[in-house]
Amino acid sequence: ANLTMTAFTKQICERFTRITGSMGELSWEGSDTGPIKLHSFRTNQTKLVYPDLLAPACRTRGHGGADYFLINSVIQAVKAGDERLIKSGGQESLASHRLVFQAEKSRLGQPLP
Repeated sequence: ANLTMTAFTKQICERFTRITGSMGELSWEGSDTGPIKLHSFRTNQTKLVYPDLLAPACRTRGHGGADYFLINSVIQAVKAGDERLIKSGGQESLASHRLVFQAEKSRLGQPLP
């Protein structure tokens, strides 16, 4: 696995994702409306997938719409009395942010534990 964290580019604060495997590649250039590109190395064909979950235009669109979905899942869980509706909680958020902090330490040349 490889994690690349980039700063000071024309794409600052824009997200993009590329996941490669032995049979293909998934890529996304950060647009709220997609497309997500699925490329097969076997057939050399690319399929475009447009997300069906889009955050509405509102003040909680931060993090590419993820803030909206986080808050919405909490609201739905409270209304239904079902905490299983919360897809990503504090532990997951903490773990992902710790990963980014470790990547920054590595970038600065600091030894990692």
